[in-house]
Amino acid sequence: MNPRSILAALSLSLLSSPALCGSAGGSGPWQLNQPTSGATVNGVLATQTSPAVTTVNSGTPITAAFSSTVAAGPFDIMFSFGALVPAGGGAFTTPNGQIVNMSATVPYFFINSGGPAPVLLPFPGNFSVGATPQVAGTVAVQMVVVTPSNPDGFAISQGCQLTSL
Repeated sequence: MNPRSILAALSLSLLSSPALCGSAGGSGPWQLNQPTSGATVNGVLATQTSPAVTTVNSGTPITAAFSSTVAAGPFDIMFSFGALVPAGGGAFTTPNGQIVNMSATVPYFFINSGGPAPVLLPFPGNFSVGATPQVAGTVAVQMVVVTPSNPDGFAISQGCQLTSL
């Protein structure tokens, strides 16, 4: 199966099975960053027992950072207007224990395509994006990078949730 097919299948699974869950692979209900796929907002990291949630007042600048050791590996970033969900509470767990902590019950899209299916572009190297939330709300992001080093064929970063008050 090629990388586009893998991610398309993952995307379709999320759309059709919002409560599909499996084993968390011993990592708890939250996906953790890995060298091949990492994401943070203001440097906040998930643990096995808690998600990576950053809370700021509206008007406070934030920085989202994305990293990968896979040079030019195909990637995309999932974005939603909702909170992260744990394994066993709506998250999708891959056959090899990676956890997509994005809720399929709220609208989401992929950054590269602007739609519900990923468009895989070469990872440009580690990068960060600054923003200043102007309204109250919650958003979440989670990155996927295609890599043959992972049994799933891709690596998933931790989910990052930003809540602006």
